[in-house]
Amino acid sequence: MPKSRRCDKCQKTVTKISPGLECSKCDKLVHSKSECSGLTSKQVSALRNASNLEWTCDECQLYSPPRKSFVEPEDDEDENETPAQPKPTNSIVPTIDVKKLLTDISLEVERAIKKELQELNYNVEFYSEKMSGIEQENKELKEKIKTLETTNKHLTNSNKHLETRIAALEQRHSEYEQSRLGKYIEIIGIPPQEKENLDQIVSQIASKLKQDVKRVKSAVRLNTYKGKSSSIQLKLIDEQEQNSGYKTLSQETIANDKIIIRQALTNFNKELLWQAKQKLKDAGYKYIWQKNGKILARRDDKEKVYSIRNTEDIKKLACVSLKIK
Repeated sequence: MPKSRRCDKCQKTVTKISPGLECSKCDKLVHSKSECSGLTSKQVSALRNASNLEWTCDECQLYSPPRKSFVEPEDDEDENETPAQPKPTNSIVPTIDVKKLLTDISLEVERAIKKELQELNYNVEFYSEKMSGIEQENKELKEKIKTLETTNKHLTNSNKHLETRIAALEQRHSEYEQSRLGKYIEIIGIPPQEKENLDQIVSQIASKLKQDVKRVKSAVRLNTYKGKSSSIQLKLIDEQEQNSGYKTLSQETIANDKIIIRQALTNFNKELLWQAKQKLKDAGYKYIWQKNGKILARRDDKEKVYSIRNTEDIKKLACVSLKIK
């Protein structure tokens, strides 16, 4: 027996001075004294002196019921019969308290469910607070969007109003600039030449028109516009001279070249006239011209005359013509 073993009862070391008893079934070790083994001194003395006696602890005795040593068969057996095989030694079968086991399982399940529910409640509260915050932010965003929409609507209306005013101012400015050209006319169709004599050219045109060249105060060659040949601008002595015979030369020719004489136009009106001719001819307008600084258009002889003030008027006339077609 190892010297270091202890008594399972008092937990003190079993020594030579204080010997012990070892259970023959479970190897449980206790002191041989009655306080630990529960045996009388005579029983302990008998176990010490008899080598064929075995000691069994109380627990093993509880699970292993006592056997009767004396055997008395009910019937005589044949001597020639094979002796019965000895029955195996009963093993220790622990008993299970099913009720206690179910109670323990229920408690464990309940604790696990409570823990899960606590975590679930925490998560629900956490996300509930998050959702409340999101709803509040969403509400604030909706209010901001509503405010921005109102502001945008106001700015859009203000912008339209400003655009209308600017367009009106531009129109007035264009009319004012055009009115300043009341004494000017343009001669188109005479290409520039080196060392040209404008006075001589003007004299030839006046002779062709049977007009007095003294009505022309000055003549100047203008810069090229839109890739066209440059025109000659004449300044008349009096604004009313525009209604003179100079304007009748529209279909006349000099030196086999077509020459057009018209009232002088601002750059804006020149561009507007050029766009009107480019876009409205394709839309079916037969006549596109200018008179007294105004751009005019007419689909045919029976249609009314339209006044063109800006590019938007050109777009509208082109769209109306397409609808009619």
